Amino acid sequence: MISFLLYSAIFIGMLIISNLLSGNPRETTTLMAIFDITNALNKSDGKPMYFGVNNSLGLWTNKDTFEPGETIIITVKNNDTQPLTFPDAALGLTIVNVKTKESFSFIAAQVLTMLQPGQSKSIEWDQRGLDGIQVKEGEYRVSVKTIPDQKLSSISAHSQFQIKEKNN
Repeated sequence: MISFLLYSAIFIGMLIISNLLSGNPRETTTLMAIFDITNALNKSDGKPMYFGVNNSLGLWTNKDTFEPGETIIITVKNNDTQPLTFPDAALGLTIVNVKTKESFSFIAAQVLTMLQPGQSKSIEWDQRGLDGIQVKEGEYRVSVKTIPDQKLSSISAHSQFQIKEKNN
């Protein structure tokens, strides 16, 4: 944890210096949103857990633990003051099994999708890959990343959840 904080502080310092030297400074809230890694823990009350960072992008699931076959609702929210752009209609969401690194995505219209400030969008996942087969039990990480534009650099967020039988 200490090494993460040290590397984060160094990275933030480099970003601030490069931002100041660029002649086109960006808002501090946008700069801090890059570190949405603190949003790795989600809460079953439907609200992401933040640790004092002003996050521009929220991502969470409706519960922490799901039984196989249970629908998972993934919510993405724009907490910024500017619109955020995503690569497709499913917001470019990707789901990865933490242990096996197997990756799952959504079939969605390939159109740029925007979330206005304060707007959120929920996507349902049936725990099946593109092949239609139920995914394995385990720990999963869901991630989202915006497309950068002239005003904002790319912002990412992730959350984790488990799929396991009730009596495990």
